[in-house]
Amino acid sequence: METLIVDLRYAIRRLLGSPGFALVAVLIMALGIGANSAIFSVVNAVLLRPLPVESPAELVEIYTQEEDDDFPMPQSYPDYLDIRARDDLFSGVLGYGVYFFGLSHGTRSEAVFGEAVSGDYFQVLGVTAARGRVFIPGEDDAPGAPPVALLSHALWRRRFGGEPGVIGQTIALGGRPFEIVGVLRPEFKGLLVGFAAEVWVPLMSSPDSDQLERRGNRWLQVKGRLRRVVGLEEVRAGLGVLAHQLAEAYPETNEGQAFVVIPTSDVRLHPAIDRTMMPAAALLMVVVALVLLIACTNLANLLLARGLARRKEVAVRLAMGARRPRLVRQLLTESMVLALLGGVLGLLVAYWTAVFLVSFRPPLPFSITLDLGVDSRVLGFTLLITVLTGLAFGLVPALQATKPQLVPALKDEVAGLRLRGRRLNLRNSLVVVQIAVSLVLLIGAGLFVRSLVRAQEIDPGFERERVAILGISADLNNYTREQGEEFFRNLVERSRSLPGVESVALADRLPLGYSIQVTEIYPEGSEFLPDETPETDFTTVSPGYFETLGVPLLRGRDFSDQDHAEAPCVVVVSEAAARRFWPGEDAVGKRLRL
Repeated sequence: METLIVDLRYAIRRLLGSPGFALVAVLIMALGIGANSAIFSVVNAVLLRPLPVESPAELVEIYTQEEDDDFPMPQSYPDYLDIRARDDLFSGVLGYGVYFFGLSHGTRSEAVFGEAVSGDYFQVLGVTAARGRVFIPGEDDAPGAPPVALLSHALWRRRFGGEPGVIGQTIALGGRPFEIVGVLRPEFKGLLVGFAAEVWVPLMSSPDSDQLERRGNRWLQVKGRLRRVVGLEEVRAGLGVLAHQLAEAYPETNEGQAFVVIPTSDVRLHPAIDRTMMPAAALLMVVVALVLLIACTNLANLLLARGLARRKEVAVRLAMGARRPRLVRQLLTESMVLALLGGVLGLLVAYWTAVFLVSFRPPLPFSITLDLGVDSRVLGFTLLITVLTGLAFGLVPALQATKPQLVPALKDEVAGLRLRGRRLNLRNSLVVVQIAVSLVLLIGAGLFVRSLVRAQEIDPGFERERVAILGISADLNNYTREQGEEFFRNLVERSRSLPGVESVALADRLPLGYSIQVTEIYPEGSEFLPDETPETDFTTVSPGYFETLGVPLLRGRDFSDQDHAEAPCVVVVSEAAARRFWPGEDAVGKRLRL
């Protein structure tokens, strides 16, 4: 320990004697380590950080999956109740769905992201309230229970100013009054990674509470907490028996359906989404690792040059009896000090970079929230790469510097250090590595930019430059159908009167947007195999939609104000759909059933 302290003092004294070199080295390390820690922080927030609940390793995800499909789906509420009844397998089973609520309190209204949850949701997770209480099972047993709500700690601070007397107050969610019964702890933000819930209501008070009894309506996310004496395979076998029983009892909705059980630690967003995210995360980590490799080779070259300047000092110490391992350790200590200083500064660079990267999230009608705070994983990762980089750029120069030819070095000659014949020396080899890795990164970046430019040049089939989009939902305020129609009619009329506005239209989703709506379609005159159910994507739009987006109609007409709810149903199909369902025929005037 004493020799280590001596080495540290000597290393710090040497670095203070060369402030320019030390500053450049620390900055190089900070950028290299910071880039790696930044990407790891995002990966950690999305894929690695466990849920802030009690014993997360005991939780499992329970999906439904068709036997001939590999896409897990949520559960229906009746199936959830049947799973929850298997108390021989689970100590608790919870269900939840995600919603946007129109929250009103006082004179202000806003849309908030929230969850409708089963009564035992918080008991299963082991989550408690910071103020008030959480839900109890009785508040979710049957429709008509008193409407109660829980607030997130962030919403309580932002909307109510952290007022202690918020418990018992009433807020409106979707136009319905809810009594606030509790405020949750700040670390709990719901179960959907990347989306911070701000309000929780019981399932029986959810916007879809009238659909709970439909066994074919699969929308409920389900988690179970395993009994400690029950293994995962035993649970899968038990739910396999249950799936068979439900298929016999309810063949219309459950035939061909199987339960899929996956540890919660292995699922972040959804198994299918996770499968695409993992390779992307690995690719990003490889890219920043190459950046760190360039930084290491750069610093190794600087240390080799620094070693040339100190060759006489090292030769004198060796001539006076100093052992080579002792000198190597001393030089390595200097490298580790540089690496540690770079690692500390790299944590700051990582945080700023991660926040900067997240700011480039795509435009969505909801906010993406990632906790990019430095936790034990980020600290451990940063410490690990700091030590490894310190060894990587310091070991070889230390070994090279401590084996000089003593006589030429003592005479301050450099002949013994020159290149001999065609052999590249170590410094040139490092330069070759640095150039090669840089070329790999430059080529990769060039290909990425070229792909991005080509993607931007693709004609999507609609106007992009002069179109503005406003996201709004009358459902958030619990409008009736008549109230919603009146609201949107006034919105369109007033928007058309604004200066510079040529046309206005409504649609329930955007072209090439994030949402997908699929329905079964049965075209008149088209034949399909008995086991083939044709499906199509669809969008509900108002008159003027195609004109507003600049989409030309190849045949037929656009929608008009005469196409109201009481009028005969009409549709506009894409050219691809027309070729698929009526090849070689005119699709105008054909009939289909959705």
